Amino acid sequence: MQLIKLSKAGLLFTVLLLPLLAGCEETSLPEGWRFPTNADFIGEWKENEKYVEKPYLAEADFDGNGVLDQAWILIKDDNSWGVFVILDLDSTDPDWIQLDITEKGSKTYLPPQSMGLDVVSEGKYKTVCGKGYDCEKNEPKEIELRLPAIRYFRYESASSIFYWDKKTSAFKRIWMSD
Repeated sequence: MQLIKLSKAGLLFTVLLLPLLAGCEETSLPEGWRFPTNADFIGEWKENEKYVEKPYLAEADFDGNGVLDQAWILIKDDNSWGVFVILDLDSTDPDWIQLDITEKGSKTYLPPQSMGLDVVSEGKYKTVCGKGYDCEKNEPKEIELRLPAIRYFRYESASSIFYWDKKTSAFKRIWMSD
């Protein structure tokens, strides 16, 4: 009988990273993008892990078809990063939908660890407009979600929600705080 020995790094990889990729191991990523690794789990991601365990991942049935979907913060080698959703995780060839991108070197660049994702439940929510901030033309004061949605937030700052619009079969974004 042969025993397998794992180094501390190997054990850490096994315990932390593999569950991260559950359901995605056979999914090809958009070209040039990668999943966050243990080395990326720094800054505000690390500081806030007791509140948001996986700030780079939100999982729910966002489009209401009965199949689990995932939203990810994906990273490029140059530290550009973006928010992507993979619908129909069970599909043999699922598509990635890009919701947002932040290019390294842009005027508004923040590291990916300054942002997070989580799931918003169905229900009614006041938007930025409904909270008394300046409103864009036709911006609603309240939104009623009939499906789970993706909260995209900057720690201690702004947040928005990406929700599935069945009429257009696409995600829409609405600001919740600034």
